[in-house]
Amino acid sequence: ALRPGPLGCSLALLLVVATAFPTSAPVREDFNTQASPDRTLTPPDRNEASILYILEKIMELRKE
Repeated sequence: ALRPGPLGCSLALLLVVATAFPTSAPVREDFNTQASPDRTLTPPDRNEASILYILEKIMELRKE
């Protein structure tokens, strides 16, 4: 059976985690809040910080 290497696993994990974060979107005047009242928007800098943290953890695991 084919087994992905460490780089493949790291990239797959990064892809999964990066798509798990909600994206930021501009708030418009005509935005209908009743369609999705519980949706939270994450600022881009927070997404970046989270992804960098995950990448650091991946690098630490690879060093072990």
